[in-house]
Amino acid sequence: MSHSSAGLKGNRPCTEISAVITQGRDLKIAWITGSAAGAVLDLAKAAAGLFNARRKTSLLQEGGTLTAPGIPFIAVPTTAGSGSEASPNSVIINPEKKVKLSIRQKDFLARKVLLDPDLLKGLPFAVMCHSGMDAWVQAYESFISKNANWFSENFALKAIQLIVVTWCRR
Repeated sequence: MSHSSAGLKGNRPCTEISAVITQGRDLKIAWITGSAAGAVLDLAKAAAGLFNARRKTSLLQEGGTLTAPGIPFIAVPTTAGSGSEASPNSVIINPEKKVKLSIRQKDFLARKVLLDPDLLKGLPFAVMCHSGMDAWVQAYESFISKNANWFSENFALKAIQLIVVTWCRR
């Protein structure tokens, strides 16, 4: 089962995760692919990770630990910035409680990530700028974090350098 952005903006509500899981169960799917920006990857990631969960509703509302592994999640990011394809976090919205949640489960990590820079070529200039700024901010946060160390600082500085050099070439 594949889920793409098709005009979606921003973090997705937990009701959409439940809808994807229900549709996936009806179709007897074995994996979920998310192909879009970070919010849609988070939606696909959460649906795959919670696919076999008995308490998915309470996990979406309160957090907790999964009791059963989900199904594989394949990430195909179409922007460069959120890092959703590389993290075990899924940021979603609970519209009933009017809160933004970050669910963290080790089983949410993508089994496969397909990175294709050609997918960025068709992005509108504003989206490319926002994605680049998102990547820069995350690299900067990693560099100044009180938990930073020489290893993470070097990666953060290299990321900042690559982003700035790439931007200046445009």
